[in-house]
Amino acid sequence: MNGSSSTLHRPVPERRRWTWLFRPNPLRRRTDKVQAAVLALCALVAAAAVPLVTLLALHVHRTTAEDLHAARQGATQTTATTTGVGRSPLGSSGPISTTVTVPARWTTTTGDLRTGMIQAPADTPPGTDEQITIGTDGRYLPKGATQGSTVVIPIVFGVTILAVALLTCTLIYGAITGLLERRRAAAWGSAWEEFARTSTT
Repeated sequence: MNGSSSTLHRPVPERRRWTWLFRPNPLRRRTDKVQAAVLALCALVAAAAVPLVTLLALHVHRTTAEDLHAARQGATQTTATTTGVGRSPLGSSGPISTTVTVPARWTTTTGDLRTGMIQAPADTPPGTDEQITIGTDGRYLPKGATQGSTVVIPIVFGVTILAVALLTCTLIYGAITGLLERRRAAAWGSAWEEFARTSTT
């Protein structure tokens, strides 16, 4: 047959697709080579993302630890006044938690008025005074703001970034593969039409 013969071959079974993409074969089409290149590039990006995300997570860990240490160094006690009500979600046996976050306002050591969310007993009415701890910059330091947060935050950050990178690579590969499959299908149809015309003549 004419030059269209390179496109007339059986579709490769899915279980053999991976070896087909990289195996030397005279019937391998240009779209197969493009798909192999895209797959290799996505795999390279995914592999490179692991050490990069690890370095970023370590940087976040170091920064978080330094910020917490600096805040704890000059921590002071002050009185905050709640400005709203924090209600605990109800479970089958009653409130899930006895401590919730509520809006409040407080004054820093420099006399600045700050507002934010603080921890308080559930159903605390507005106007209730609560003793809180604030850092040198006036930020509220939650009671659970310990060294554990310096580990949790980097882990969540790293897992999120890595998941986004892997999902992006998967979507890009899937989109390009879909375009290539449509191009293969169009070439396959054109080749069969050409084959039919040649056979009838």
